[in-house]
Amino acid sequence: PNWYQGFSSPYYTESHKKWRAKVREFVEEEIIPNCSEWDASKEYRLPRDLYVKFADAGLLPGVVGAPWPKEYAKTAGPENFDAFHELILIDELARCGSGGVLWGLFEGI
Repeated sequence: PNWYQGFSSPYYTESHKKWRAKVREFVEEEIIPNCSEWDASKEYRLPRDLYVKFADAGLLPGVVGAPWPKEYAKTAGPENFDAFHELILIDELARCGSGGVLWGLFEGI
């Protein structure tokens, strides 16, 4: 996107840049190294602890939408969460290259 290349945007803020970095780090550390194994598994499900890690990283609110009850989300999503934060979440998660993993994270909850 243009804003990611240094051009200004009235829609993407510093919050969006930080959110993208946070999601990318999670994807690179927790998903990409395991993605092929999960896709090849005959269980056809993601490990349950992945959902806990996803929530603990503060990413789960991006899937279920804001506002979210604080008693269920240990780590809150970004302040002023909007549709662009959600778009960034989907964009970064898609970097794993697995429709099954995306489906499992977004629809398997």
